[in-house]
Amino acid sequence: MEHGVEKPNVKVTLATKISPLDCARLNLGYLDPASINPAEWQNREDEGILYVPRAGEKLYKVRS
Repeated sequence: MEHGVEKPNVKVTLATKISPLDCARLNLGYLDPASINPAEWQNREDEGILYVPRAGEKLYKVRS
């Protein structure tokens, strides 16, 4: 919070088939998944980049 206004402190970027417009509406960054090499994003925590493999699978995994 800054002066009574909530300010985001995290930027989330999705490499997804969700449209860039829809990502922007949700205040999310967008990357075309076909244009990235996942290995380039790994082990960069010291730069403030967290690579989460199969993140969507973990968010929506159904209990058995």
